[in-house]
Amino acid sequence: MNKSKIGENIIKLRQKNGWSQKYFSYKLRLTQSAVSQYERGVRVPEDHIKKKIADIFEVTVDSIFFK
Repeated sequence: MNKSKIGENIIKLRQKNGWSQKYFSYKLRLTQSAVSQYERGVRVPEDHIKKKIADIFEVTVDSIFFK
């Protein structure tokens, strides 16, 4: 999957939960800048962060990063 599609998926899930980027970055224990880069497709999260994102949203890693 391309970086921009991954970013779109993260944005959709974050907005579905009514979370700001700032709040989501707090839950991930990452900087808001890192979350912004994931959402804009500038970079892809490392595997352990992918798992953390999926756990926070209560979805599978595949549903965010490989569909």
